[in-house]
Amino acid sequence: MPQPKNDFAFLRKWEKERKENKWRFAIRIGLFQYVIPIILIVIGYDLIKGIDDMDEYLMIRVYVGVPVYVFCGLFAGWWMYRNNEKRYKSLKGLDGKGRH
Repeated sequence: MPQPKNDFAFLRKWEKERKENKWRFAIRIGLFQYVIPIILIVIGYDLIKGIDDMDEYLMIRVYVGVPVYVFCGLFAGWWMYRNNEKRYKSLKGLDGKGRH
């Protein structure tokens, strides 16, 4: 999710998105926008390249890789929510520091 450079545009956009549950946001952004496309690209690459040993492929890509991708995607989505919320509070003056 690219950040709008304009603070007003960010505030308007984030006020809509922050109504969403933090984990729902993490799933939508982290999993659907990043993890699923990456998994599809990796699988496509593997199919084009050819899979020599299906058991090894399943072990490395599916049983280990997919949970790691999912964890990283959720973490990235949560991190993005956290940073957006911090920026929002800073711009609104809700962080106790006020604007500089």
